[in-house]
Amino acid sequence: KHTGLISPNLVFDGANENPKITYKIKSGKEFVDTDTKGQLRMLRPGTAKVEVTVGKGKAGYYDLETKTFDITVIRASRTLSVANINRVYSPNGSIKPEPKFNNGSADVDADGVSYSVMEGDKVVSLDGNGQLKMLGAGTAKVEAIYPGNENYNKAEYTFEITIGKGTQPSFTIN
Repeated sequence: KHTGLISPNLVFDGANENPKITYKIKSGKEFVDTDTKGQLRMLRPGTAKVEVTVGKGKAGYYDLETKTFDITVIRASRTLSVANINRVYSPNGSIKPEPKFNNGSADVDADGVSYSVMEGDKVVSLDGNGQLKMLGAGTAKVEAIYPGNENYNKAEYTFEITIGKGTQPSFTIN
């Protein structure tokens, strides 16, 4: 959910230093509101009409001035990534990718990601629950898909799964 602060760029004519600024949401309170300090805060994508009032300046020499403007909050994009996977074949083996979103300074787990086998459907497949299963040795290209939601755009990432030949189980003849 968007909860970042919004800092409109207000340009003043003259020398009105450190004016008192207040914001009032005229419409679109579900998209933008003010926090306890009176700062604008985005809530979710949509457009809000905001009234800004600039109060008296440092020495109290200026009249109040009010203007109205629109703020549009848009859906954010996320960078999805999945590390390439190398495994050795085992019958009925499953593969559990670890998709991540890069949030600038750190990677966070990406929930709600589904997969599609782009190439190599003899190497891996999807079971009835959308989980990746090993079928044989080789390399497959798989697409991870985050469908997006109210706040974030769709994100996709293609990665490789390489399955090496497994060791044949030993056997004896009686």
